[in-house]
Amino acid sequence: MRHKTGIVSVIAALAMATLSLGAGSVSAQTDPQTNTGTIKIFDGDKELPANDPKVCDAFTVQGLGFDATEDVRVTIVGQGGPEAGTGSFDQTVVTDAEGSFATAPITLPGGMYLANADDGEGGGDKNKVFKVECAPIVAPAAAAVHAQAAFTG
Repeated sequence: MRHKTGIVSVIAALAMATLSLGAGSVSAQTDPQTNTGTIKIFDGDKELPANDPKVCDAFTVQGLGFDATEDVRVTIVGQGGPEAGTGSFDQTVVTDAEGSFATAPITLPGGMYLANADDGEGGGDKNKVFKVECAPIVAPAAAAVHAQAAFTG
């Protein structure tokens, strides 16, 4: 009889431990003041939630999965030593009811950059490293000469 009581006590203790662990994870997911969300660099050539690590011309920083109607400060600074970009960006946006946002269109000089989104809740900002780089423009006449040289040579 003592053996059965011991087994029942162990099973009850394991059940309580499992329930308390599960309750903690549920409360973290539903707590409105958690460090949620992600950011994406978006130039419009892909569907969200895709990220564009290399952009040219205008792009936006898109936020997804943040808390609803919270202020998020988005900053961009040069990153990467000698390849660091020389431009910068700073804008505070407010997320919509689904916790999403988009910055105004951004244009920066070529180089490597770090985008950062800070919702002021602690636990680490959201960031992305990306590159602004446009393909060199080849004049039509130079392209034709190059193509002819490749064909004959």
